[in-house]
Amino acid sequence: MTATSATVAAPRRALVELRPARVAYRQAFVALLQRDVHVLFKSFGLFVVRAVMQPLLLMFVFTYVFPKIGQGVGGGEGGEAA
Repeated sequence: MTATSATVAAPRRALVELRPARVAYRQAFVALLQRDVHVLFKSFGLFVVRAVMQPLLLMFVFTYVFPKIGQGVGGGEGGEAA
């Protein structure tokens, strides 16, 4: 009977050296930031419309809608004062 022995190669160093976690976090953050900026510039018009309309709609709700339903700040005309 012939006995064969399996040879196990010593583990080689990785092709890519391990980098510190701080560097990996920074690279991931920069990659995500670049992706977000790319998407932002791709739909820049829609971004501007949303950025302008959101505060205007919020102001409309607090100055017109809430006083009409009686939830005005400071006990104004709508609703009963505390």
